[in-house]
Amino acid sequence: MSSLRPLPYVGVSGVISPRQQMLLEEVVTETGLAAHRSLLLGVKAAHATQYLDVENEFGEHWYPVGHDAFAGALRSTTEDRPAGAAHAGRGVAQLHLDADHVADPRYREQFLARVATRGAGWLQGLQLDLLPWHTDPDMLDFLVGIRKLYDMPVLLQCHGPAMDALGPLGAAQALARLAPGVDYVLFDSSHGTGRLDVATIAPFLEHAYDEPDLTEVGIAVAGGLDPETVAATLPTLLRWFPDLSWDADGALHPATPTGIRPLDIDLAAAYLRASAALFDTPA
Repeated sequence: MSSLRPLPYVGVSGVISPRQQMLLEEVVTETGLAAHRSLLLGVKAAHATQYLDVENEFGEHWYPVGHDAFAGALRSTTEDRPAGAAHAGRGVAQLHLDADHVADPRYREQFLARVATRGAGWLQGLQLDLLPWHTDPDMLDFLVGIRKLYDMPVLLQCHGPAMDALGPLGAAQALARLAPGVDYVLFDSSHGTGRLDVATIAPFLEHAYDEPDLTEVGIAVAGGLDPETVAATLPTLLRWFPDLSWDADGALHPATPTGIRPLDIDLAAAYLRASAALFDTPA
């Protein structure tokens, strides 16, 4: 464990409106969770929705489409807040670059520039999902360049393909080479299709924490987290890794009868309360 790591967080992904932001910030304040974890609010930025500006298969209630929807997804960080206002969450763009174009540096630059421009005012971090960092050596320069150009934290997903290909030790060693361009590593092999499994994820966390070159990198987990799985799985992981961060996405977006998958704000609030309960804070 290292005090040099950035502050740990609890994440809610798929946020699309300042109203959702306000309600989630209020829960974090009321439960006392803010004393233990910062709140990260993830806004989805996929190739279709923010590069082509068309709706993707998951719909606009989960993935905001186009400039105006993305720009208005969260409240500006410069907006005045009254005394005693709720804890402010940090807005992070969760980027999923197109697999057929990600090797092209011009495409990467254009996509990042577009997201940074549209998120100006609230954007405080960039998360790279399904980036082929485990197979493409150019990704190190890409990540270092992001930090230098945009001067904000970079979160890198250690995704299923990388975990399967590298294993726990190999993943830690490969991530160590990327440390100059990364502030947080998010271990997530589920991609919205499974649950966090302690036995599977623990060896990856153990090797990441033991890797000397990752002592200044925050470590996070994700994978089907909802109120029940937070209560069932995270106590064990927190005993081993007290400064662990975690994020929830797909499990907080159950399909409605009409097939859309907006953020279920009641479920997200329960997830935050379950997270607060891990620290014996009043709910």
